[in-house]
Amino acid sequence: MTARSLALAAVLALSACASMPGRHPALDDAQGRYDLARSDPQVGTLARAELDRAGLALQAARQALADGQAAAQVEHLAYLANQRITIARDEAGSRAAQAMVAPRRQAGTTTPGNSSLSR
Repeated sequence: MTARSLALAAVLALSACASMPGRHPALDDAQGRYDLARSDPQVGTLARAELDRAGLALQAARQALADGQAAAQVEHLAYLANQRITIARDEAGSRAAQAMVAPRRQAGTTTPGNSSLSR
């Protein structure tokens, strides 16, 4: 390969990179957390609506990056997506805990806070 061929290859490679949207660490983090939440069957089952809202927030952040919006705006939208992911995971955990407690209450099983223990 000649020096001219190498220079042409370098210019083509750089121009290809310039035409692709950049990456953003906060968006990459949100995407990773979303993928983990989505792969959790408990979240998918017990907090589907919250997970869907997180996906929409993540999509808005990706679109902002693709549209060339300011890095601060992309970071803000990625932050919102992360918060929605946290809500989905927390809601799934809460609903799972409630599901475990409900049958005990219906069956009359006592718990440490139940007044029947204090008699």
